[in-house]
Amino acid sequence: MIVNVIKPMDVVTIKLTSSEEIVGMFVEKNSTTLKLRKPLSLSMTQNGPALAPYFITGDVMNEASEVEFNINVVVAMIKTYKPFADVYTQSTTGLDLSNKNKTGLIL
Repeated sequence: MIVNVIKPMDVVTIKLTSSEEIVGMFVEKNSTTLKLRKPLSLSMTQNGPALAPYFITGDVMNEASEVEFNINVVVAMIKTYKPFADVYTQSTTGLDLSNKNKTGLIL
């Protein structure tokens, strides 16, 4: 049996009852809510999947911003696939964690 242990600060994907997929940094979960920092929704574009703000008018990209989801609308939660997690991290922090165009140790 594979157990997917999710810790605070992990990049996770949640699936909602509305079928939306949300990517965000896991903060905490209790019996009534699931809290994510900087949630972005997955949307399909003509060039493939893209991440877009979950709230268009809300200030969710603020470093201290956290969004609580009602646990009753969360169908599933899993750690985000690394290539998507890297894109999420780059989108929210500016850090490029991908291995493309990297030749070795950076001093």
